[in-house]
Amino acid sequence: MTEAQDYEAVRQRVELRFQHRYAFYSHVVAYTLVNIALWEVYGLTSGMAWQIAQRFPIIDDLYTTVPWPLIVMGGWASVWWRKD
Repeated sequence: MTEAQDYEAVRQRVELRFQHRYAFYSHVVAYTLVNIALWEVYGLTSGMAWQIAQRFPIIDDLYTTVPWPLIVMGGWASVWWRKD
């Protein structure tokens, strides 16, 4: 290999690593911001849990025992974790 080919191979590896790192950090930022917003919505609407339970009795136990943002967080994290 010539020096130019060596340089190009190293540059491509570094660029690929940078792209993966950038994708990871941008995903972490999106994950954090969306989940903060979901927890805020949950906090503002958790007082209305009894109203929701009356309208949709099938989700009564789930809504009152497990905070729904945890379900979203777990699902999103598991999809990202299995992606690689």
